[in-house]
Amino acid sequence: MYFTYPSGTTPTAGQLGSLAASVAANWNTGFVPLVHPNMSLSQVIADDLGSEAGAQGIANVGYVGARTGGELPINCCAVVNHKINRSYRGGKPRNYIVVGTDTDTTNGRQWVSAFPATVLNAWNNMVAAGVAGIAGVNLTYVSAQYFKGAQPNDNTGTWQPANEPKPLVPPQVWPIVSSSVSLMIGSQRRRLRAGG
Repeated sequence: MYFTYPSGTTPTAGQLGSLAASVAANWNTGFVPLVHPNMSLSQVIADDLGSEAGAQGIANVGYVGARTGGELPINCCAVVNHKINRSYRGGKPRNYIVVGTDTDTTNGRQWVSAFPATVLNAWNNMVAAGVAGIAGVNLTYVSAQYFKGAQPNDNTGTWQPANEPKPLVPPQVWPIVSSSVSLMIGSQRRRLRAGG
């Protein structure tokens, strides 16, 4: 998750710790009921990427899932797709969330009809917690683009690709307008993906 802050504002480690704690607390409220007991959230890290020496805040937690039902394969996830006001080809901004049990699926390829809305509600609440996570600082939820195109790879050793992603300087930030959760069960392993 990426958030921007107003120019001239530099978050402290304490403020970023509050942000991490706020997001973690909302994971506990919204996602613990959606996650199998074999899954848990152990840590949330908030990094200030505004400079190489940016501060960091950490929330160490132990929130264990409480969803009943059989565990899904580890690659299965809900895909949260994000809309930004920009034309683009290829992949769109998205997040992959490991949630659900076999009782939340219909045919092994789709979530039951109400499940995506439940996941989206939990996600939106967690985003709102992030936006409000630093008192007095107006954060905006965004998508960040750090690479565009390709450049020759200087490290052409064995098994190295001929090209590598070309860094985009400065990175481009686009406010997220809306989000949705796919009805298809997604996968974090591309070759196994049933949908997205």
